Amino acid sequence: MRRLRFVTVVLIALLLGTLSPSCSDQTSDPVQPAAASVTLAKTVQRPISDFVNAQGLTTYFVPPALDFMGWYAVTDNGVLLASVDYAGLSDRYLNGALGTTFSGTVIERPLPDGRARVTVNLHTRSTLVYILDGTTGGFADATLLFGNRTHDVANGAAPALGDVHFEFEFINTEPGAPLPDIMWAQYGLWLPDLPLLPPGYPWPGFDYISIRINATADGPLHEAAGLGPEGTPGHGKVVQVNLRPKAQHFGANGDMWPVEMITLHARP
Repeated sequence: MRRLRFVTVVLIALLLGTLSPSCSDQTSDPVQPAAASVTLAKTVQRPISDFVNAQGLTTYFVPPALDFMGWYAVTDNGVLLASVDYAGLSDRYLNGALGTTFSGTVIERPLPDGRARVTVNLHTRSTLVYILDGTTGGFADATLLFGNRTHDVANGAAPALGDVHFEFEFINTEPGAPLPDIMWAQYGLWLPDLPLLPPGYPWPGFDYISIRINATADGPLHEAAGLGPEGTPGHGKVVQVNLRPKAQHFGANGDMWPVEMITLHARP
C-alpha cells in the first residue's frame, strides 16, 4: 500500500512538472501565443465588394437609379439635400461612364451571442454627387443646386464627381452572413411597417452602430444656387455622422445625427 501511494505521488509530481512553466522549454508565458492565435482566428477581413455588391435593391426614390442613402442638413439658407453615391450605383446604371472605383476593407469580428460585428471602411472615387434645395421637394423632384441626377447625366448633363470616405459599423446575423443593403436595413429599424420595404428587412438579429460619410465633389452649379450663372464651376462638401446607440431625446445627439453638414460654393 505504501509503495502504491509512493508511485501515485511520483506520478502526480511528474504530471505537475510537465504542466508547470518552470519545466517547459517554451517562453515564460506559454499561454500567450495560443491566445493570440485564437484572437487572430476570430477576426476576418472580407473583400469590399461584399458590401458594394449588396447595395441597390430597389429604385423607389429617384428612378431609374438604384436606391442608396441620401443626406439632409438645415443651414442658414434653408434645407439642403445631398445625394452622394458611395456605392457607385449611378456608374453601374451609366455603364461605367463615370469611372467610379472602390477600395477599402470589411472587418468581421464574431460576438459571443453568435452574431458578428462588422466594420466597413469604404473609399469611393469619381462617383456621382448632387445637392438640392430641400424646401422644394425630395431627391427626385427638388430644385438642383449643384451637379445633376443620374438620368440627367444619361441624357447629356454634366456630372459633379466626388471622392467619398464612408464608414459603416453594424451587427450582422452571424459570421460570414451576406451583408445587407444598408438603406433598407435601416428603414426596417426606423419604419418597420413601411410598405416599400423588401421582404425580410431588417434581418432578425441585425442592428447598426454608426455611420460616417465625408465627401467632396467638383462640378457645375445651377443658377438657383445663387453663386453665379448656370454652369459656374462649383465645389460641394458633405459630412454626416450617425450614432444610433447614443441617441437621446435632447441635445446634439437627440436625432442620432450629431453632425449634419452640407455646403457648396463657387470655385475660384
